[in-house]
Amino acid sequence: MRKIHRAKIEKGRIEYSEPWAITKALSVLEGQKVDITISKHKKARPQRSSEQNKYYWGAVINLLEDFGNEPQDIHNALKMKFLAEPKNGLWFAPSTTDLDIAKMEEYLRKIREWASMEMGIYIPLPNEIDCTDVK
Repeated sequence: MRKIHRAKIEKGRIEYSEPWAITKALSVLEGQKVDITISKHKKARPQRSSEQNKYYWGAVINLLEDFGNEPQDIHNALKMKFLAEPKNGLWFAPSTTDLDIAKMEEYLRKIREWASMEMGIYIPLPNEIDCTDVK
C-alpha cells in the first residue's frame, strides 16, 4: 500500500493537512513494519484545458479529417510528428492529456504552422472558431 499524505514542516515538526487521514492510514498498519519516505512536494503543472482539447478535436482534427483519414489516425500521426521523442532506440509520443497548457499550445501552434506551410490549410485560431459543442 502506498499513500501520499500532504504535510508541512514547521519548526522541525510535521503538520499534516488532514491529520485524521494519517491516523486512519496508521491504524490499518498497526503492528506492521513500514517504510517512511519524505520528499519535497512537487506542485502539479496545470494540464491542458478542456477548451484546448475541444479546439484540437473540433477545429484542428476536424479540418484535417477532410483529407480522408480517421480522426484517431490523424491524432496519432500529429503526435508522432510533433511530440515524439526517442527512448531506448524507439520513438514514443506522449498522450496529449499529459501536456500542460503551455505545451499543448506549443503543439497546436506547430500543427497550425505545418498545416499552413505544408498543406495549404488555414486552421483558425481558438478565438476565431466556436468549438463549444465538441466533447
